[in-house]
Amino acid sequence: MARTFQEKCREDCLLNGHTLPYAVHKKEADVVVRARAASLGACHTYLLRPHIFAGASVQNYLVGGFRGTPSGSSRLAAWMRRRGLRLPFPIPFGRQFLQTRFQFVHVDDVARLLAHILRREEPHSGLTVLNVAGRGQALTLERCLEIGRTRRVRLPGPAGVRAALQLLWKLGISAVPPEATPYITTTYLMDLSRLREFLGNAYERVMRYTVEDALVDSFASLPDAPVAEATAESPVCTEVHHG
Repeated sequence: MARTFQEKCREDCLLNGHTLPYAVHKKEADVVVRARAASLGACHTYLLRPHIFAGASVQNYLVGGFRGTPSGSSRLAAWMRRRGLRLPFPIPFGRQFLQTRFQFVHVDDVARLLAHILRREEPHSGLTVLNVAGRGQALTLERCLEIGRTRRVRLPGPAGVRAALQLLWKLGISAVPPEATPYITTTYLMDLSRLREFLGNAYERVMRYTVEDALVDSFASLPDAPVAEATAESPVCTEVHHG
């Protein structure tokens, strides 16, 4: 739902969720809310577009991937969780992929933002769309892995990452869908100037976590654990036959 490379997506950018069902559903929900806002009568509608949620209580595909959680439903995944094993994070060969950047937002900041909105007195009805992410700079993938003390396994291109995720998905070891590959290997960033303007003097009081602090808190209770099968810089080539 954001533009790639150096350009940050503003609230008026064309929505372009793709591949990953979660992203497609977010886009469809966004369209429905905007279409119905005008018919809701004398109330003000807020449409929040949060980036990747983070925090100690958060479970999602990317944070789970950085944690190395064997999040699948198979017996093997359950055995790995009991042993405290962590999966390595798959990355294509090439320095540029370690520079892929991510934004996060702490769930507590989102809760504070919702409370702030509910306390506002709106003089008129209308629609306000806000991108939402933590304060500060986006994190490179390399920095995310450092924060999580997460090992990485290098693979031949995004296709190799997708093949590895497909294999782990089919074996029931990981709940990270292979459709998430473009969101792991490409930079998607939001412009947050409207959120800062909207909150004004309350910005740092509401959005208390920086992007980095939000991700750090996701690992607050994660102990050091052995990593399954791959070493930090092991080049691995996986061949997968798709059915």
